[in-house]
Amino acid sequence: MKKVLFLLIALNSILNGHSQSNIEYWERGNIQFDSGHYTKAIVEYNKYIEKDQNFVVAYFCRAGAKRLSNDFKGAIEDYTKVIKLHSTFKEAYCYRGLSKSNQNNHMGALADFNTAIKISPKYSEAYYHRGLEKIILTQLKSGCLDLQKAKELGFEKATEAIIENCNYEGTIANIAYTT
Repeated sequence: MKKVLFLLIALNSILNGHSQSNIEYWERGNIQFDSGHYTKAIVEYNKYIEKDQNFVVAYFCRAGAKRLSNDFKGAIEDYTKVIKLHSTFKEAYCYRGLSKSNQNNHMGALADFNTAIKISPKYSEAYYHRGLEKIILTQLKSGCLDLQKAKELGFEKATEAIIENCNYEGTIANIAYTT
């Protein structure tokens, strides 16, 4: 995945006449991100964005660094920028939803997860997060069905969430038949 992103950035830089420095900013940002140094990663992504304010992936990665450093407001702003530049970027909706959830905006989070699923009906991670969000909102049966869907689509964390939240008065299968 990172190789593809790197190639996209390199191509974008060439087509837009940017110097090698953008690629260097990107690489340094990714190294800092992967090392858990999110503030330093943000600095490098900022340098990239200063030179190219329309490159979606740079905003997306900076948003991720902000989210992981608990700057949820900043993350939401960057994910929103990603969505303005590329309205079908399902991951931006999903992670903006996570950031909204962390700010206790559960209805906003749910709306973002719904949009991610509408864009990509087999997006297992969005079903997982939507399921957990519904459980927070006391929509237990519907939330458990979403967790089951995430599991069916291969999202590994869903199994543990089902065990923790949905195995009551029988199995998840009973929930599906009673809704």
